[in-house]
Amino acid sequence: MKRILVGLLGCCLVAGVLNAQPPDTLWTYTYASSENDDAYTIAPTADGGFVVGGKGRAPDSTNGALLIRLDYDGNELWVRRYAAFHSEIRSAIAMEDGGFAMTGDCGVIGNISVVRTDSAGAVQWSLCVPTSIYGEQGWSIAGTADGEIAVLGASYNAHFDIFLVRLAANGDSLWTQTFASPASYKQGALLSTSDGGFLVGTSFFEQANVIKTDSAGTVQWSTSFGSTSLVECVNGLDVAANGDYLMAGTQTREGGFFQVNPYAARLTSSGDTLWSRVYPNLGPAWFYSVRELPNGDIIYGGSTGGSYLLVMCDSGGNVVWSQLYGTPIQEDCRAICLAPDNGQTLAGYRRASHSGSDDIWVVRTGSALTESVQPHAQRPEIRILPNYPNPFNQSTFIRFILDRPSSVNLLVYDVTGRRVEQISAGAMSIGYHQIALDAGNLPSGYYYYEARYSGQSLFGKILLLK
Repeated sequence: MKRILVGLLGCCLVAGVLNAQPPDTLWTYTYASSENDDAYTIAPTADGGFVVGGKGRAPDSTNGALLIRLDYDGNELWVRRYAAFHSEIRSAIAMEDGGFAMTGDCGVIGNISVVRTDSAGAVQWSLCVPTSIYGEQGWSIAGTADGEIAVLGASYNAHFDIFLVRLAANGDSLWTQTFASPASYKQGALLSTSDGGFLVGTSFFEQANVIKTDSAGTVQWSTSFGSTSLVECVNGLDVAANGDYLMAGTQTREGGFFQVNPYAARLTSSGDTLWSRVYPNLGPAWFYSVRELPNGDIIYGGSTGGSYLLVMCDSGGNVVWSQLYGTPIQEDCRAICLAPDNGQTLAGYRRASHSGSDDIWVVRTGSALTESVQPHAQRPEIRILPNYPNPFNQSTFIRFILDRPSSVNLLVYDVTGRRVEQISAGAMSIGYHQIALDAGNLPSGYYYYEARYSGQSLFGKILLLK
């Protein structure tokens, strides 16, 4: 059974078929050595592939932080280890120039590690960022439209404080802001926002806490929500196309580990809580990541019962379906990202039954949203790749691969559904193509693009930062 979705973007209808059943697994990838191998982060790359960060034994038989590069089909392109990290990479992102930025633990008391590489994973620069008396790991990393980097972490004096560091493109420190956030849970999430500022997610006195800053790290607003008698935390953030903020996390009741339930919320751009929800029927479980689909529905990724957990909700947080991936044999999903076709790629680790150690495990699913006005089509003629760069500050390339000759038209809409740009590319041959989009006359914000070909349409979301 399928339910047909029609999302209204102002006067523009975006049609799609939302599967009432969870998507199937397309491929899996396993990285296994003689040591425990764990993945904590995954991000899409400009060519439609993925970069996975974590820890384990590298091909040179040394242990420590690993970065793994996969292509669109899950084939391993390379594995790199970085001596600048003491043990692991907690967060990694792809940068506009095709390189990568990552953060984790430095191995020096009171410091966190930040590394910037080229597209092949070769180090361009690395540094240990000083924090205070005692520094935790770098938790989350975000890029800006001008190639700068922001890192979220924690330091400890009398209690844990959250700090946000902004670095220039060459690694020079620009500023550090500290936010008092006493909590026992040491984790958080960071996003760049369309106005050049940042969104910080963490805990404040054991409640979920989201902070919005400007480009200099100055707090514009701070919102705490959740029960004052329980413990909530923020593990993942996303920005909805209409400017709302989406949060994924956990709520812990008295009793500890087996009383952990997924927790989610939606906030307005000014910090007002639209809704917050606990999902005890899915627990004990964790939400680690959240992503909005182009039609406004929400995907949450996490773990429960020793399996990877994927949950589809509508825009109000109501569960449409949930699905487990794995045997289970003690699997833990720590991050998800959207693939070019709006499928999901989940990364974490699974327990290897033959050795008792952990292996990095990546699962790629099909699309939850088959965005086509002709659902009877046997095979799409076009594969949309992520636009590059994204975010962008004036121009970007909409990139795609054609499986057969076709005429392609590109339409761009703002979040109200108003068409702001149309480009007729004409007839194109089989293979890779890109269409340049100049948005210099448009204000900052999120936009949808629609690629029309042979009577069908595929959709994507882009972020303009000025």
